[in-house]
Amino acid sequence: MTGYAVKADGSFRAVDDESWCEVDETYQKDQPQITPPPIDVERMRRLAYADPDTGSDRYFAEAMSAMAAGSPMDSPEVKALFAKGLEVKNRIKEQYQ
Repeated sequence: MTGYAVKADGSFRAVDDESWCEVDETYQKDQPQITPPPIDVERMRRLAYADPDTGSDRYFAEAMSAMAAGSPMDSPEVKALFAKGLEVKNRIKEQYQ
């Protein structure tokens, strides 16, 4: 195979040359970028949020634990944990688009 027949929706197939392309396809030499479907992106985000070392969920859990132990919701400790959790969550969301 020497190239790819690419449709407008991003799907493609390997072809020998341009003559193998159908009316709704364009020919290109390099393999098109494969983008994961939205469900895979959401799954990757959820896994990243839950990672015990680098995820955001741990900060939210620590904040909830502090509140369960008696710290008020507006205490500096709880606010800092929620802020860190949101910061990490936004970074992860940007990373997996």
